[in-house]
Amino acid sequence: MSEVLIKDSEYKFPHLLVVSASAGSGKTHALTLRYVQFLLSPAIPQNEVQNILAITFTKNAAREMKERIIAWLKALALNSDKETLAQTAAVLKIKPKEIPAAAAAALDRILKGYSDFQVQTIDSFDKNIFMASINDFDLPSDIELALNYTDLLNYSIADMLSRSGKDEALDRSLDDFISTLNRTEGAIFAWKPEEKMAKEFSVLLGIEAKKYGNIIDHSEPGKVNQFLIVIKTEYEGIITEAQKSGLELKKPSKFMEYVSSREISKLLDLTISNRTLPVAKPKKADKAYEQMMGRWLELRQVFEQLAYAHATSYYSAYARLFGDFKTYLARSQKQLGIVHLNDLGRYLNGYLREEIIPEVYLRLGARLNHFLIDEFQDTSPMQWLTLDPLFREALSRQGSLFVVGDVKQAIYMFRNADYRIMRQMMEEAKSAKGGEKVPASVAGSAHVKSLLNNYRSGGVIVDYVNGVFKGKLKAMLGTEDFAADDSGLTEYEQQALPERKSQGYVLVKHIPAKASEPEDGETNGDESPAAETEETGPPEPGRDDLLAIIKDVLSRGYSPRDIAVLAHKNAQLEDAVGWLNKAGIPVASSSSLDIRNRKVVAELAELLKFLDSPVDDLSFYRFISGNIMNRAASSLNINLTPELLHALLAVRRESREYLYQCFKRDAVLGQLWSVFLEPLYQKAGYYPLYDLLSLAMKALNVFANFAEEADSLAKMLESVNGLEAKGANSIRDFLEQAGRQDQELFQQELPEYGDAVRLMTFHKAKGLGFPVVINLLYDSRASKGSIYYAKEGDDLALYRITKQTAEINDTLGGIFDRQAIDDQIAEMNLLYVICTRAKYELYNLVVYKSDKCFYKRLFDVTEKGAKRDVKGDKATQSPTEIILPENFARKDDIRGDKWTSHRLHETRKGEVYHRALELAEEPSGRLNEEVERVFARLEKEGTLSDFSAAEATEMKQHVATFLEDQKIKEWFRTDEGRNISKEKNFIGRDGRLYRMDRLIVQDERLTLVDFKTGREGDHRKQMKEYAEILGEVYPGKKIRVFIAHVETAKVEELS
Repeated sequence: MSEVLIKDSEYKFPHLLVVSASAGSGKTHALTLRYVQFLLSPAIPQNEVQNILAITFTKNAAREMKERIIAWLKALALNSDKETLAQTAAVLKIKPKEIPAAAAAALDRILKGYSDFQVQTIDSFDKNIFMASINDFDLPSDIELALNYTDLLNYSIADMLSRSGKDEALDRSLDDFISTLNRTEGAIFAWKPEEKMAKEFSVLLGIEAKKYGNIIDHSEPGKVNQFLIVIKTEYEGIITEAQKSGLELKKPSKFMEYVSSREISKLLDLTISNRTLPVAKPKKADKAYEQMMGRWLELRQVFEQLAYAHATSYYSAYARLFGDFKTYLARSQKQLGIVHLNDLGRYLNGYLREEIIPEVYLRLGARLNHFLIDEFQDTSPMQWLTLDPLFREALSRQGSLFVVGDVKQAIYMFRNADYRIMRQMMEEAKSAKGGEKVPASVAGSAHVKSLLNNYRSGGVIVDYVNGVFKGKLKAMLGTEDFAADDSGLTEYEQQALPERKSQGYVLVKHIPAKASEPEDGETNGDESPAAETEETGPPEPGRDDLLAIIKDVLSRGYSPRDIAVLAHKNAQLEDAVGWLNKAGIPVASSSSLDIRNRKVVAELAELLKFLDSPVDDLSFYRFISGNIMNRAASSLNINLTPELLHALLAVRRESREYLYQCFKRDAVLGQLWSVFLEPLYQKAGYYPLYDLLSLAMKALNVFANFAEEADSLAKMLESVNGLEAKGANSIRDFLEQAGRQDQELFQQELPEYGDAVRLMTFHKAKGLGFPVVINLLYDSRASKGSIYYAKEGDDLALYRITKQTAEINDTLGGIFDRQAIDDQIAEMNLLYVICTRAKYELYNLVVYKSDKCFYKRLFDVTEKGAKRDVKGDKATQSPTEIILPENFARKDDIRGDKWTSHRLHETRKGEVYHRALELAEEPSGRLNEEVERVFARLEKEGTLSDFSAAEATEMKQHVATFLEDQKIKEWFRTDEGRNISKEKNFIGRDGRLYRMDRLIVQDERLTLVDFKTGREGDHRKQMKEYAEILGEVYPGKKIRVFIAHVETAKVEELS
């Protein structure tokens, strides 16, 4: 019996079940079983494929879940897995022997109506609703959905700036914004404010999406000045009174200097560091001193108000200009026909009301009754507001909602996720009272269940993780390191499977960092990796330990692909990539899978830069001095030596011409220009980029000369094609995209069978499991920004809050502390995630700079359990078949015979015979009447239009004679229990399509008939391939294969 599911006949609808699942507890398995249960059950209402929606939060998760559901149903249909059948039977009231037939029927429905098989991401689902209702939003019907704001931002900002000088209010907002930009602490003067503007506005759009509100300027103009005047007056009054009373003043401070210069941040910092009256306390009680102390305490209340006014006004220029910008953004969306994915929620939230939902379902083509939600802790407020009306509508009828998640794994707050949504739903479900997240219709019947078993990790690892988070971390609760446990990270329950209790290995090492090493947390992650140390220099911290662990693991029989190396940032992984490459260990990381880091792609990019701007001498030189040009030149017996290129540069200096002009005038190099570059130069600007790049690759013979880079080259072409589909057709568009950071467009997918050590960030590892995991924990804490935000009614207010201002003002302190708690929860949850990825061996390498390092204090040096030796137990994975791409130079004759007009006519005649036999049925009357019916249909279809009446009559006679044969008649009988497929398509292991003329399935027998026309030949190889395919599709059935020659009625059975 499932840990969380009950028998289908025991469900009471409407039905709500919340499942809290710890890492490795089998939540995807539970989701799959739930889906299969609902699909196969006769007891669950409205449970057709199109009535069930499963939502995940990534494309990979959606793909995996689809694969799992289909694999589960296939295992049931073929009755090939007793455990799968037992688990399914435990949650269904139908008899176990009836399940295979029900699963086969369900699988057939899914495959025939695959578009109704709704396992998708929340973004895909929102998109479907949005596009179905597009006419209600006053937007073009061909609107494009963008995944990032870059293009929209740049276009909208350019549009807004074009109004500068024509709109006084806008000019004031721009001036104030730039002033704020330039006075932000640590900021460099913004020479190109539009770039910073785009970055800041992207952040603000994300904040609006997260909190579902509009950012407004809620500052009160003049308040700061008002408080400064009060402070100045009171402070001067206290000093004057002290002097009159003969009291001693303290050492002069910069207090009044900061007041006069309006340096509010420094003034507030000074107030915190010097909390006392600026008058020395007399040795004896003094009435004047006590009065001044009273005035000073009252003045401190003004400081509290000043701190709040300053916090609200600091970014007021951002809020005002951002409000102007959104007007231009909305206009750009309509002009360009682009809507950002984050904006879908804004459209749908005001649109999806109870009364409109039936109409939405009508447009979608199906009513949704049952919802299954994965990774529910990653739901954002915007997504929740879209889903909530649909959930409530389903739960007001006989529908259901099944959500699975783990608040302890909520690590995507920076992507607008809010774990409080799931936590609140669990609390309301447990209370049996309902509330904001649990509708009244299911308030008393909602359930919360937990998955307690860990199916991924060995018991030693599970116990270690429990000890760290329920022991060490719990002891830190309430401290500056871990203020509050809002995610249940110190209270959860999880256990290893009994049979794996003693399995697993954990090693934690503390490695001192070099004193001179820069703080990782002080960088923005965009820097280039540090230069490799000299052989004689000191070893980089962590290098020797990492290599020693990996070599030891490989020596015990593990494959490189069994190992994952994780770190917080890509920049921290760059050194590890170099270490592993130098040690000869295959490695796959986000940087190594980015084609922009491949030299051959970089050289082609330089060629494109030159073609876009021929005066770019540097790009031209980089290309002609690269490997592509060198190998192309060798085909003309030209050796591009450094001396030859240096001589070219000397000519360039003397002539003052552009480099390419000197190149083409050179007696030797001019040949390369004429053969390889001139055709590209002439076509640049006229050809679409894809065609131009393809021409360049062909002319320079890049695929042949760099066969080992074929995947990167193909991905480059694919990237260009993808950009062209979005309207980015020029070289410059491509180069702009290629110059941006974190472009998934240029990222290659590593196949599952790729045998390389995986290097990835902590966040990328979520949801994955590896036999061996090595965590690189560097002593760094992310620097916190000063922009904070909070709800003000339905709107959002921006604040500038520092630790000092948070201490002065309670309101600011509350906002500051809430964000600090969220940041801590995200960080602690992330540590939980990385410690629960390992199946057999977990290594935590803590690289610390001081004993204050948090990781050093949380993860004690330890070694537990036993290492695993997998020699002789090593499974290999490989692709089904690797098919090398064909050479571009095709042979003239690839099939043998030439395509003459006679051969073409005979082929068309064969098509007539095949179509006739496809239409022919077992005759209920005379055979000739059936043949006449068939050929009348062919005439109506136009199939006989290429043939004379005499030829049509001859073909009709051949078909009639063919069908008179008793053995052939057997193939056309439609007895009960006999399944006949005609012209049925199959896909072979090589990916090719195979069409089989007639396939008869009856009981455990399978008969394949292939009709042939024209001259007889040897078709044994072809029919053997057909039989092998059928053997895989229909395992265990006896297969008979026949070739039937239509024109001669000759039948041949192949063994």
